[in-house]
Amino acid sequence: MIGFKSIIGKLWLAMTLLVLTVLGFSALVQSGLLQHTYYKQQTHRLITTARGLAEDIAMENDADIIRYRIENTASASGAHIMLLDSQGRLLFSQSAKEGRHRYGCVRRTMGHHRSMMDQRQVWPEVDVNKVLKGSVVTKREYSPWFRTEVLSVGVPVAVGNNVSGILLMHAPVPELTTRLRALQHVTVYTALGGVLLATVLSLFLSRSLVKPLLEINRAARDMARGNYNRKLNIKSSDEIGMLAQSFNTLAAELKEKIDTLERLDQTRRDFVASVSHELRTPLTIVQGYTEALQDGLAKNERQRQEYLTNIHDELMRLRRLVDDLLDLRRLETGQINISFSPVNLLEVIQRVVNGIRPLAVEKGVEIITALPHNLSAVSGDEDRLAQVLINLLDNALRVSAPGDKLTVSAEEKQQSVSVSVSDTGPGIPEEELPLIWERFYKVDKSRTREGAGTGLGLVISKKIIEMHGGTIGVKSKLGKGSTFTFTLPKEN
Repeated sequence: MIGFKSIIGKLWLAMTLLVLTVLGFSALVQSGLLQHTYYKQQTHRLITTARGLAEDIAMENDADIIRYRIENTASASGAHIMLLDSQGRLLFSQSAKEGRHRYGCVRRTMGHHRSMMDQRQVWPEVDVNKVLKGSVVTKREYSPWFRTEVLSVGVPVAVGNNVSGILLMHAPVPELTTRLRALQHVTVYTALGGVLLATVLSLFLSRSLVKPLLEINRAARDMARGNYNRKLNIKSSDEIGMLAQSFNTLAAELKEKIDTLERLDQTRRDFVASVSHELRTPLTIVQGYTEALQDGLAKNERQRQEYLTNIHDELMRLRRLVDDLLDLRRLETGQINISFSPVNLLEVIQRVVNGIRPLAVEKGVEIITALPHNLSAVSGDEDRLAQVLINLLDNALRVSAPGDKLTVSAEEKQQSVSVSVSDTGPGIPEEELPLIWERFYKVDKSRTREGAGTGLGLVISKKIIEMHGGTIGVKSKLGKGSTFTFTLPKEN
């Protein structure tokens, strides 16, 4: 059973009341207009009939013919016809229901015929005078002559400008009202049928409107329970269809955001685990050497200095790790602002290469530069771009063995400048290439920690290049080395 508290009940009730109100008001207005139009048409019909009969009477001298025409007209029109003389006295009266005339005869000259009704004024004198002056008078009022309400029309009987009498036609209003009421009944029955039909249609329409809303409600409940995979299959192109599409979009976006949050949470846990692992090893080493010194395990000054050097190296590793973590954090949160200005990459490359060359010579690695004489300036932060180049050279130097070569080259393109750092080291397995941009990821997991980096250099470099509107990538083959290349747009 439909309750009026539900949307179906409310819509059904509202639409039914609306239809009832509109049809009721329409029926009242239509009834009034119908009544006005009907009486107007009847009045016009009486006037037309009366004028035609008055013209025939004025042109006819035979009383029998006049009486015959009056009788026929009364029977055909359903009206009561009276003929008055110029004094307003009744000469002849004929009802539509009578087969004969009621009073006397019609004199050829419509003269002073006397009878028991001759002296009775059957129409108000003021109206008689108007008609005698040539006007047509219409009235709707109660008539004591007929003891009922009548619709009356008075027209002059005249030849030229000479008015010799008055022709009256009376149509009883009750008879007209009966016909009008029949028409009104048809209107009322039609309105009631329309209300019934509208009620049924409104019920079905309410159900069709509410059905998709109920489906949306069920989907919203599923979403509240964590099910974001349910998709609404509502094909309508109206507002409900738009709502369903928006709901589907919302569910998809929420699912994507929740998946992203879950991935971020997993990344955060992995990050914490990785940082803990990276911190634990150097701290363990520092703790071991420190305890050895405290326990006097160093046999001589040289061994003591060796322990201290190892402690210093591990502390520097921890410092680099902390610095890299802080840099990465500031880059990811936008706390580092890039100061854009024209940068001469040739000068930056030469300065970085000259700074790292002593380390390469110490390790027995040769650094080669293949740079053009002129290189267009790029727009960026010189210190941050130098940091990227240092990270790439440092990574290449760490995987290089004595006798290997590092090559730094640059190439100018139409809208950009590319810088590449190549090594002849062991290379990177193809399946691991996408992973090298992850935090703390190291390709050679079996190598010792001596000389190992923090695993954050490539992540930081990628962030810096992307903040400059550039790209960075790598090509590598096992046993043939790797080439890291970053590309920056030219200075406008």
